[in-house]
Amino acid sequence: MADEKEKKTVEELTEETLRDGGLLVMLYFDMHGPSPEYVQNLLTELLARLANDPLALWTYGEIETPEKFDDVYSSYAEVKVLVRSFNDLVNLVLKYAPISIEVLKPHEITLSIGQLQEVLMDMSQFSAEFTAMYLRKGLDEKKKQEYLENLRKRSEIGKMLIERGKKEKEEKEGE
Repeated sequence: MADEKEKKTVEELTEETLRDGGLLVMLYFDMHGPSPEYVQNLLTELLARLANDPLALWTYGEIETPEKFDDVYSSYAEVKVLVRSFNDLVNLVLKYAPISIEVLKPHEITLSIGQLQEVLMDMSQFSAEFTAMYLRKGLDEKKKQEYLENLRKRSEIGKMLIERGKKEKEEKEGE
């Protein structure tokens, strides 16, 4: 008989993940719409996407009953999320844009320079992609081509600067 993979409890998974550099956070989301059902469905869909995201190891969410404010229904959701790393958390936050974030565990983290650079590069890439999408929608064809050419140049310069930094670091280490 083949051995079945041992199932871990949420507590065991959380402890192991935190020990390996993970984080347990509470993400808060809000939604607004023309009816309670609309708002409830949007939040349910969001929580389902988050639960199925490979960056989230475990999630547990609760959705508050929508309330009417003026002519709009509003609600919010609180979602506990367990992630493997600070970088995964940053990417989830960029992807889902919660209105608030609370780090539940651990109380302190340490990042290496490499980890910090990875997070910053992910944030920079996300920002550039978002800006590109936003600008492409409002530009005529000539402006789009100019913008794409500038992005290409920016990418080349970024690669060149990274290589120059690596070379300078290697030279300093060799001295």
